[in-house]
Amino acid sequence: MGALIGMAITSFTVIQIGIVLFFGIPTTSKLNKARLLKEPNPIQKGNLISLVIWSGIYIGAFLLLQYWSTNVFSGFLVGTVIIILLGLRQFGANSNNVSDYVASNERFFAEGVDRERVISEIARM
Repeated sequence: MGALIGMAITSFTVIQIGIVLFFGIPTTSKLNKARLLKEPNPIQKGNLISLVIWSGIYIGAFLLLQYWSTNVFSGFLVGTVIIILLGLRQFGANSNNVSDYVASNERFFAEGVDRERVISEIARM
């Protein structure tokens, strides 16, 4: 039971944290340097808010299960490790992350910058 809880919580929290840390933040920084985004834009602020929320949820579950049951907590840790190992390839510039990033942040593209230009810039990173 603990492993299933760990897998579920980790899927929705730690994987999202990894995507933000290893794709969202670096991509936004590089697009800012390439002047493809409006200035100022709230993308990095949104990334930081996401990190705080997802981290809080994971830490809350971690602490709750740690105090509730040692057996469930051990399973939770095993489930966490399994999902992180299975989800490592989701952290980079894969097609899902690129399309989600472009769709979510298109309103912050600089004037005259279209989706294709941003996608090609991300592909060169």
